[in-house]
Formats: sequence, C-alpha cells, structure tokens
Amino acid sequence: MLVCIMLGAILLGTLPYMIVSLCERDAEAEKEDNRLEREAMASILPPERIEEDVEGFALRILCDKEAAEVFAAAGDTSTTLSANAAKRNEHLSVETGSALLVTVTDDFVKTAKEDILSGDDRYNLYAADAAGSLSALLSAGYLADVSDSAYIRAEKAWFDGDIMDELSIYGGKYLISSSTADARSSAAAIVYNRSIADSVELPFADGQTLVSLALAGEFTVETLLAASRAAYTVPTEEQRRLAESYGDGVFYGFGYGDEDVFPLYFGAGGSFVLTEEDTLSIVSLSALRECLSAVKTLTADETATPNPYAFGEGAALFSVHKLSEIAKTRGTITNIGILPLPKRSAEDDYHSYIDLAHTTMLAIPQNASDKVKIEYLVSRMAFLSYGYIEPVLREQVTAGHADDERILSLIADSAACDLSALFGYGDIGGLLADTLREGDGRLAIHYYNRKTLYEKALSIIEKRLVAEQE
Repeated sequence: MLVCIMLGAILLGTLPYMIVSLCERDAEAEKEDNRLEREAMASILPPERIEEDVEGFALRILCDKEAAEVFAAAGDTSTTLSANAAKRNEHLSVETGSALLVTVTDDFVKTAKEDILSGDDRYNLYAADAAGSLSALLSAGYLADVSDSAYIRAEKAWFDGDIMDELSIYGGKYLISSSTADARSSAAAIVYNRSIADSVELPFADGQTLVSLALAGEFTVETLLAASRAAYTVPTEEQRRLAESYGDGVFYGFGYGDEDVFPLYFGAGGSFVLTEEDTLSIVSLSALRECLSAVKTLTADETATPNPYAFGEGAALFSVHKLSEIAKTRGTITNIGILPLPKRSAEDDYHSYIDLAHTTMLAIPQNASDKVKIEYLVSRMAFLSYGYIEPVLREQVTAGHADDERILSLIADSAACDLSALFGYGDIGGLLADTLREGDGRLAIHYYNRKTLYEKALSIIEKRLVAEQE
C-alpha cells in the first residue's frame, strides 16, 4: 500500500513535466512538418527568383475585412484559404527574414487617408476592394506607379499583367493583381445545372456538348439561346397546380439580374472606357448599341427570366455568376458546371468580364519608403501564393471536375475589365440594364452625359497623378 502511494506521488510529481515534454515534442514535430511542407512547396514552385536584402524589414499591410482571409489576419486560420495563407506568410518570413504585420480596418479609405495626411506612414501596402476603396486613393493620387518595377513583372505567371494593363491610367500601373489577390476570382461566367443539362436534349450535332463547343471557341449568344430554348418548359395546368410553391411553375432556360447585363454586354465585345497604352477613350454609341443588341437577343427571349434567383431556386438551366460565388451556390445546386460568357460570333474572342466591386487587389502607397523592398516582398508573396493560394481558389470553383478545370483556364486567359467598373461614375451597368428593360429611346442623351462625365473625371485624375509625381 505504501509502495503504491509513493509510486503514485512520484508519478503525479513527474506528470506535469511529462505533459510539457510531450507538448514540446508535438510543437517540434509540427515545426518540422511545416518546414518539410515549405521545402516541398518550394520544390514545385518555379525556381527563378531575384534576391533583395529585406532581413528585418516589416511589410505593414492595411486591409479591409474582405481581404482579411487571404492574409490570415488576426491569426484566423478557420478556413482552408486562411490556413494556407498563414503557411505562406510563415514561408515568406522564414525565407526572407522579413515580418508581415497585418491590420484590418472597418473603414479602409478613412484609415488610409488619415495615415497618409498625418505623415505617420504606418502602412506600406494596401489590400482592399478595388472599386470600393482603392479607386478612391487612386483618383486622389495616393498610390504608387509600379509600371517600372524590377520585381512586379507582368510576364510572370504569378502576376496578371493583362488586368494591370487594362487598369492602367495614362500608362501608370497602380493596382496589382497577382496570385496573392487575383482579380480574376471575380470574373463572370455562365453557370449551368449539369444534372439538368444531362437530361435535356440539346440541339447540337452528335458528340458536341456545351463544354466541347466552348473549348472550340463556338459558345456564342446563339448557342446559349438554343440551349435555353431546349430546356424551357411550360407546365400544364395540372402541373402548375401541383407546383404552386415552385415559383410560377415555368422552368426557364436562362435566369439573370440587372447586375448581369454589363458582363453579358462585355462578353459580346462591349466596353465603355477603352485603354490603350497611355490613352483613354470612350466607346462609340454605335458600338455600344451593337453589342447591347446581341444581349437583348438573349434576354428578350421568352425562355429567359429577369429573376436573378431562378438558377439558385432550381428554376433555370443557366445564369451568370462570379467565380467567387460558385462555392456558395453549390450548397443548393450541387452539380454546377461553368462556361465562358457567350461571344457575339464564333469568329470573336472570348471576353470574361471582371467585376471590380468587392474584388481584392494590392497597391503601394505613393509616399511609402523603401519601395524596392516592398515590391520585392509583394513579388515573393505572389510567387508563394501561386503554390499555396491559387490551387485552393481553383478547387472552390471547379470542385475537381475535369471539364470545369479546362473551362476555368479558358476564362482566366480571357479575363478582362473596364475602367468604368473601377470608378463607377454614371452607373454604366445600370444604364444598360435600364435600356434593355425600357428601350433605347433616351440612350443617346444618357450616353453623351456619361461620356462627358468620364472625360472630365479622367482629366482631373490625370492632373492629380502628374502633381503627385512632381
């Protein structure tokens, strides 16, 4: 008995040390696992890189709430994306000896402007909504031009040079799209209910599918319209009575909302602000009408419904979604397929519209010191995100489906945007939606009013940017 008591006392006395020892071993094992994962990730990423001494340098990032997840802000690793972001951050710090300090703010523009005007310069990198936040700093001349950066290089796979070119202002590049925060995640696509599509006799030649047509460059407005008509069904009176709780009892080919009109117009070759190197211009009224007419061919058909919820309710075969919205919709429509926005004709190129509202991009403050070090770390973070972040985003869109993987690559290669979405002057998307709904009787006067507004606004922005550079 005494022996047992003594033995118990010894065990109780040593137990805390045993627990600490086990915890230390677990911590060491986790640290080793992280090291091995970093090395494995580094081995599959492109090996080329340029060195810059950033030992001890702090990348102080100000981000809005929507950007918090891709930076694992406040140590939140509750999602796969934020967990991978945390691993990327650690990889970057270990590799470069730098520190990442992330601050999340409820009012990004106010916080950024107060910091700039005070001269405190607490932040040297921004991550925020391109249209809702960064555009305000850009138009005020508060963002740095990275067009001559040695590190932020458009030809690298982890940067999206095409988008940065299209968002350039008189030749200057102020917004950064990369694997860290890829604007292409907000590209619009046609989504379809794959389960229903498989049960519909689509009017294509033998062996042709929606996917094969899209990959062959033949997914046009007429193609989508033909498939929409094939899926459209009007119930009998008995079916309507039995389906009273199911909308109006009609199964539509295509469901859309006002916010989908500009993406469809863009996909058909439309635009509003044209960007060519250091020149900005407004599209002609005749070109606008021509592309909008192609959209009307689809939306005015009886098989289409101006109900943006029809697809999610299971009452339409097709709709328009941002790529970033697909994972959420999959909660109700599980078997979702994706297609590019339809072209006007098979001879045209695909144009996959990026809606910049609620789209995270990066930017460097104009007054930031050590810009070369910042640009280098932005480049390294984008490089690592190519391995840590991009695969997670792809999986969220495609759920591993081979057809969708191929279509996603097509969409990414054709992704583009319009400066009218960045600044939002005159609500061009709303104008086009109203025109489809009400006719184009007053389109000309509205067009010229907005053309004048944009020309004046862009001229003012140009003067501010020039003043900041002097």
